[in-house]
Amino acid sequence: MRLTFKGTAVLVLLMFAGLFVYQIYDLFGAESQSGDAKRLLYQVCLFQMEILNSLLNDAARLQNTDQLNDLKQAVYSANYAHERLVQAFGENHLTTLNSIPQMLQYIIRLQIGGDRALSKDEADTLRQAGEQFSEMYAVYGKLLSSGGSVFSSQNDKLKSIDQNIYRLLHGKLLE
Repeated sequence: MRLTFKGTAVLVLLMFAGLFVYQIYDLFGAESQSGDAKRLLYQVCLFQMEILNSLLNDAARLQNTDQLNDLKQAVYSANYAHERLVQAFGENHLTTLNSIPQMLQYIIRLQIGGDRALSKDEADTLRQAGEQFSEMYAVYGKLLSSGGSVFSSQNDKLKSIDQNIYRLLHGKLLE
């Protein structure tokens, strides 16, 4: 079978058109994969927040500072995961949670003196932080739309609750 100039030109045009269609498909496929990666990272963060919420709610019943180790690890892990999520979505779309590193500082301060009994005020502070964090966790669970974008209204609620927890813990650190 012999190709004419016209046949060769049509074949070349079809190859370029196919390459163009493939590149467009690949471009949109990459966005979809990026969205999937963000959603998976969000699920990891939500899981970390769930662990932190559970341990923080149990913290009010703890009696000694050495019992705060699991909570401290959960705070660190949740902070690390959320920081990565903020990097993935951008600070203009997802708020940074300042209360979580503040919580880590509070726990470290409690443990600096070694193994000792928690005071009533310290246990109350952990209880209050736990109650407020439960609200934050509920909002965190509704943070992403089914399309994988951040709901700005939920982000605003998250920011407000975060500021309340931050103020509580920051005030205690200044005492």
